[in-house]
Amino acid sequence: MYRSYTQIWSRCNHQRRLVSRTTATIATLVSVGSSAYYFSGKANIHLDAEEEPQRFVAATQVTAPLGLQGAELKLRQWEFSARYDEDSPEISRWDFTALPSDDNPEEYAAFKLFHSCRGIWSWFGVYDGHIGPETSYWLSCNLIQAVAEYIGPLYVLVNGKCPNEPSAVQIETAFKDGFEVVDRYLVHDTAEEALGIPVRDEGVEALTKAYSGSCATVASYNAATHLLHIGHVGNSRTVLGRRIARPDGRGYAYEVRELTADHTRRSPIDEPRRPAQHPGGQDARDGQTMELNVSRAFGFGKHKWSPDMQKRLADKRLLSPHPDELKTSHNPSLTADPDVSTTKTEPGDFLIVASAGFWSWLTGAEAVGLVGWWLESRGFDPKGSFRNTRRQPLSPKDLPAISHSSPGAPRFRLPQVEPRFVHMDENAATHLLRNALGGANRQQLTTMLNAELEEEIAPQRHVSRSSVL
Repeated sequence: MYRSYTQIWSRCNHQRRLVSRTTATIATLVSVGSSAYYFSGKANIHLDAEEEPQRFVAATQVTAPLGLQGAELKLRQWEFSARYDEDSPEISRWDFTALPSDDNPEEYAAFKLFHSCRGIWSWFGVYDGHIGPETSYWLSCNLIQAVAEYIGPLYVLVNGKCPNEPSAVQIETAFKDGFEVVDRYLVHDTAEEALGIPVRDEGVEALTKAYSGSCATVASYNAATHLLHIGHVGNSRTVLGRRIARPDGRGYAYEVRELTADHTRRSPIDEPRRPAQHPGGQDARDGQTMELNVSRAFGFGKHKWSPDMQKRLADKRLLSPHPDELKTSHNPSLTADPDVSTTKTEPGDFLIVASAGFWSWLTGAEAVGLVGWWLESRGFDPKGSFRNTRRQPLSPKDLPAISHSSPGAPRFRLPQVEPRFVHMDENAATHLLRNALGGANRQQLTTMLNAELEEEIAPQRHVSRSSVL
């Protein structure tokens, strides 16, 4: 029932050549992937699924420059919606979209269902790659399975009976163990394997998934307990929306609950974990040390390999420049140790999981309010058809969202004409993407979709995958 990690790893690597063209379309340097899970309040978990992560194929191909019609096609190019009434009755719907910037995407998503003796676990992962797509792609094939392999033994039958549900501490340990074994394999085991390959080009190829890096957010929903578990490293964000009565008694709104914190060089949460100065390397500048902005991530072997390992790799011409020629990049504070949280869900909750670029344009409150508006237009039923119940467009203050914390301004905000939010999409993910990039200002939306990825605007256009549970 439980396969070895070697079997899991090799299966993914063997299939990459067959699926890479399709999987690469899930997300890119400029992507918004939005998947929406809506908890409907019904109830079922074996950790032995064989299927690969969900893959998406574009319905249309779009070329630039774009007019308004072309912009609409590009905006909807990667959208995808699915309902899991039979496989996962607790989750009403999943909406996804992506906005690729080039042919070498670095962001991926994966969705899986596993079964235990007590019911279904639904999993969703977002992987935001850096310095290439190899690590993020590999994680999309393997990380969920690795964590599930640690949760599986908690459900082994005892005298023919299903054991009690594992505690939050046991689940947290499973997430941490799964993340640790994956990163150890990616960084250290892969390096040893590359050193043993006699052909240099093959060794370099084997090392790519260790050299590049990736943030990762894995959300797991236990239908038997209605608990949502999240393991997170990097600067993607996860926000939960919950329908509540307005304080003034005038209808409903959606409470905003931030479930993750950014792991970046400036994050207070990681301040105690990092030295004031990068050991043996260069000082941090503008929130970055040795090319990195994140303080926790998978891969980035160049920053995790010991000086001795870097020298061994360089001596075999698998790493350049030689570490003797520059200050060491070894950074012991960079790990893939996840923050793990557990949240009790309620019927009607939804979860937005998005990589960093998405939050460059919208706050958590705005994203929750937009999905709340999208649900409201369907009579609070994600399966319902659209019916306009509010005037359009809306200003941020008009969105049905209530936040009890500081809203946190997005990193980039172009001059906006208020009101700017519109609702015209059947796909909740596309609804988020449209309003992140322009909303009511269709000219701005078209300009953003046409914009070339020049250095000065690349970080502003980096709108990334999000998913809503």
